[in-house]
Amino acid sequence: MIINKEKIVTALSKKMGCKKYEAEEFLNAFTDVMREYLLAGDTVKIMNLFKAEVKEYKGRIGRNPRTGDSMDIPSHKKVKFTVSEKLNREVNGKE
Repeated sequence: MIINKEKIVTALSKKMGCKKYEAEEFLNAFTDVMREYLLAGDTVKIMNLFKAEVKEYKGRIGRNPRTGDSMDIPSHKKVKFTVSEKLNREVNGKE
């Protein structure tokens, strides 16, 4: 099952005992703060859930798998998410 923003807002409003619009405001503020920290190059770590960080990859020469031709892969950044060990154990039924 894919959980979308609407379902998260509904679950948050029930869990927090607040109105849906308040839960949506909280979720929007949370995602905005996460985005701001990541854009600034900071690492965001939420205990027992995940760590998100911006990784920088150097440019390199790669190969086109169809033609075998060399191609330039420019340096770039990606957001890397790492699941906490605790959550990983819970997902696998070991905790």
